[in-house]
Amino acid sequence: MSGDAPEDHDAGPSASRHYALGACLCLVSMLLSAKIAHACALGLGFDGAATPVRLAVLLIGLAAAAPALALLTPLLHQRSVFFLLSPNRRFSARNLGAGAGAAALLALLTVALGVAADAFFWAAWPPPAIIAFFIPLIALQATAEELLFRGYLLHASAPLRRYGSIALAAPSVLLFSLLHYTPGGGWAPLAAPFIFAIGATAITLRSGGLSAAIGFHVIYNWFALLVLGGDGPAPGLGPLSWRNEAPPLALALTGIGLLAVALAALWRLIRPEGARR
Repeated sequence: MSGDAPEDHDAGPSASRHYALGACLCLVSMLLSAKIAHACALGLGFDGAATPVRLAVLLIGLAAAAPALALLTPLLHQRSVFFLLSPNRRFSARNLGAGAGAAALLALLTVALGVAADAFFWAAWPPPAIIAFFIPLIALQATAEELLFRGYLLHASAPLRRYGSIALAAPSVLLFSLLHYTPGGGWAPLAAPFIFAIGATAITLRSGGLSAAIGFHVIYNWFALLVLGGDGPAPGLGPLSWRNEAPPLALALTGIGLLAVALAALWRLIRPEGARR
């Protein structure tokens, strides 16, 4: 990615085969890591059905993409994994902060709307040790997803750049959205991940790096998992839960709209990574 698209040496047939192999190996490492984490939790006497355990197993599996890519990128592509963060090796603190700020503002607006609509009920915060355990784990998981979907897979999709930006972004957007699909849960819950994926991909292509997307993703997931509560495939641990297990339709649509606006505003705020101040 330099400016708005992966570089030309990502577009050859040999590179495509290496990216396909790397993606498959990364997926295997994620599945194995989740299995090992679950087995370890049971071996240590934890309740495998408990919400913190289920969430930890899920996050460890997703976070495993980061060390997997750290190994696979040099082996298959003769590059450092930092190339996926920014091909020009200039991680932008400005874009990172802009992404984090946009997500924090979105979180505050979501809470304000939920409280105004009396859509939340309040519970206790989890113990501080639980929060301390999950804060870095969620940050690693969100960063790993960005490395995989907006880093590795965008480079893997380089042959599609000849058909335009939509074709280039489509594999990353669709695979990220499908990652959040729950069998039996219908397709409606995929609206927010789909909007998120479109926005994060557009931001990455505009900036040429992952700084802004990582900043947004980490804060967004901290809010979703440590402030909001509830059950599901990615259960939240926070004190705010929806009264009816899900937000009212009007509030859900408003939330999706706010997500789209926050990502669009971030797209306008960011600068190309490595640009002079």
